[in-house]
Amino acid sequence: MGVKFFYDPPAEGKGEALSGVRFCEAVTKAYIRPVILRRGDIDCNGASYIFGWKSEVKEEMIERMHREAHFPLDYARRAVEALPVLNGGLQAVGLNLEGDPDVLISYLQPEQVMKLLRLFEGHFSERLRVELSSIVAVCGNIAAKAYLTGRPALSFGCKDSRGYGAIPRDRVVVGLPQGIVRELLK
Repeated sequence: MGVKFFYDPPAEGKGEALSGVRFCEAVTKAYIRPVILRRGDIDCNGASYIFGWKSEVKEEMIERMHREAHFPLDYARRAVEALPVLNGGLQAVGLNLEGDPDVLISYLQPEQVMKLLRLFEGHFSERLRVELSSIVAVCGNIAAKAYLTGRPALSFGCKDSRGYGAIPRDRVVVGLPQGIVRELLK
């Protein structure tokens, strides 16, 4: 699944416009046809916050993590403040559009993750270090993190992404920035 971040308005007809969806849900829908998401299309505070479209939901996210996930309030605040956020005028997010994506997302079985890890280690001569989180899995800790850091990202998914995004129970979510993909394919 290719993810493209648009800081200029994308051309019309680039993909099917969806509204009232979560980012992880849109990823699943984009396997059938290309999708374009703009500010206001996403019905998820986490993804809207990650894409820089609703900074005002920060306190609500902290309170929800405290209330629903039973995170201590101080940890919930630190967790939200540490999230990878695409600030700076993001206009749209494209999923499975033609052209080079910024990030590739895949739901892999553990053995496939191990093979990818071995390929990474062999090519770059380094161990892959990942930081895991149980919140904003696909939008934040995969798509945004891989894009912002230029490094591979792994996630076991969050409760919402597993449900709304239909991530099978035997899959790990992997995000690879385009630069890493190009290097691995050499």
